[in-house]
Amino acid sequence: MKYKHIIFSSIFTLGLSAAALIPGFAQNTSLQIDTNGSIEAIIKSLEGPNVEISNITYSTNGTSSAVGTFNDVLGLLDISKGLIMTSGDAKLAIGPNDKSDDGAGSTTEPEADFDSELEAVVPGEELYDLVTIEFDIHVTNTVLSFNYLFGSEEYPEYEREYNDVFGFFISGPGISGWKNLAVTETGIPVSVKSINSSTNTSYFVSNGDGSNPAKDFYMQYDGYTKKLTAKTEVVPCRTYRIKLAIADARDAILDSGVLIEEGSFTSTSKLDIDLEFQFPEYPYAVEGCNEGYFVVKKNLDWLNADEPVTLEYTLTGNAILADDYTTTLPGLSGSFVIPADETSTKRDIVVVAVQDFVAEGTETVTLNIILTCDGNVIATATRTMQIKDAIEFQIDSKVCRDVLMPINTNANERYEFTWVDNSELVFASDCSKPNCPSPSVNLSSDMNFPVHVKDLVSGCETDTEAKVTVNAVEAYFKYFKNNDYTSIDAFFDNQSVGAEEYLWDFGDGQTSTAFEPMHTYRSGESLESESYKITLNVSSLQGLCKDEYDTTIVIEPFYIPNVITPGNDLLNENFVAKGIENGLWKINIYNRWGAVVFSSDSYENDWKGDDVSSGVYFFRLSNLPGDRQYKGWIHVIKNEQ
Repeated sequence: MKYKHIIFSSIFTLGLSAAALIPGFAQNTSLQIDTNGSIEAIIKSLEGPNVEISNITYSTNGTSSAVGTFNDVLGLLDISKGLIMTSGDAKLAIGPNDKSDDGAGSTTEPEADFDSELEAVVPGEELYDLVTIEFDIHVTNTVLSFNYLFGSEEYPEYEREYNDVFGFFISGPGISGWKNLAVTETGIPVSVKSINSSTNTSYFVSNGDGSNPAKDFYMQYDGYTKKLTAKTEVVPCRTYRIKLAIADARDAILDSGVLIEEGSFTSTSKLDIDLEFQFPEYPYAVEGCNEGYFVVKKNLDWLNADEPVTLEYTLTGNAILADDYTTTLPGLSGSFVIPADETSTKRDIVVVAVQDFVAEGTETVTLNIILTCDGNVIATATRTMQIKDAIEFQIDSKVCRDVLMPINTNANERYEFTWVDNSELVFASDCSKPNCPSPSVNLSSDMNFPVHVKDLVSGCETDTEAKVTVNAVEAYFKYFKNNDYTSIDAFFDNQSVGAEEYLWDFGDGQTSTAFEPMHTYRSGESLESESYKITLNVSSLQGLCKDEYDTTIVIEPFYIPNVITPGNDLLNENFVAKGIENGLWKINIYNRWGAVVFSSDSYENDWKGDDVSSGVYFFRLSNLPGDRQYKGWIHVIKNEQ
């Protein structure tokens, strides 16, 4: 059983505005609603560019104040003003949202509230408080649209159980029966069930549940949608019938409402031309072998239009009709017709390039189409097609220097290759010279090879060149030290040429594939320098081209002592970190209680514990870039007799 409670309340205040004293007019700090106006005038206010509304009829079987105008004076909603139609009293939409179950109730039996189109949206549900508004709309362009939002008191408690319903229906040329425009992008009718806190949430605005304090002070509905757009393609210069309808479903207790934006009923142009070709791999017309097609796309709702659609056209461009191309159009200008009841979604205009055996370069033909309504141009579209003497075919190959390697290795069996100058080419024994698709070459520098290519499917052919690039891979690098780091940190300047992949061997069992790695050698207990052989292997063309370079480097030791014995005997006097550059490191030395006994931002390896007594201390040594840090202890031993 469904439990809903109707709450009636009266509020008496002093100093009411004049507007608040007018019956049928409700005022709030943001949302104002007026149910006194003429419904005909309200509907006419929905007119926008390129539409004309007439022949308005309406029926409000519920409360007489179900329809009115709204004005969001503070701009808190996505729509500022326009028509509001509800399944109850329009004024109950005004905030604050201080009730969870506001509604006007029903004045009719469900049998009286029947609309076949609305019933089809929620089949099997009884309708209450039905409101319908119908009118004719004359459109002068190809797309009709308007903006709206939907709100309801059914949110959130009953969004899965009850389904107050509304619809925006259109009928007319090209539309079979009635078509509902109040749908989501996926075609689902907009309702409490289809847009809510868990379904299509990106379109939904939660407005609380009516508890105090209210979530906002401008809308009573517990939830509503963001601004939505109803849209459909139409046949220009035709008149359609629109029906706006809303009703409570299953019971009459809680209200729902639709807000339609003033002036948002508009018709705009949509006219497209695409290019298609007999052989799509060539996106241009080719003399003698590849037809082109101007494809004039029709709006889907024109497909079953009961009257033809006429488009005017002109052909322009530097290609000459009859000399360079022929077409299915009757001449350079005129008109063509999309017939009534045609089921095709496009109209192909064929362009056949004439093979004149004259090298003319790329030529163009441009189709310009115009759609008019009542003598006015309402839509235009333009598309240019290229016409070429022959197909464009590019052959690019890479080989290793002074290595016998095949070219044109991606050759497709669809094509036949005839090599014109084959003196530098090596043909396999099982390949018919000069028609081998992938001959081999041994080159020390780049070279182009003339070749005739024929497409065995389309019959198109061309003379072109195979461009062969020689990849001269050379490995080379330089080793250097960086004074901001230690003596065991090795840096490399990679000066290799033509390489794509790199493999470094640092001589200590470690490797890297970086372009310019930095490598840190492990510092042993030995204070002696150590030599390492560094080898760089480079390659390209997936390892086919290779080179190698190696050199030997000397790594100086890096050592931090843990004992100093200052005493003027010149032996182990200072705390010296061997392998760092003087003046480029920071150091802090602490006693065992954490107090700093020595600090320097440019340590010169000169601390000898002058101000401290014998004992154990702790140090933190770091470089200026901040990515090297060493910590440890140091024992200061003094002769303090």
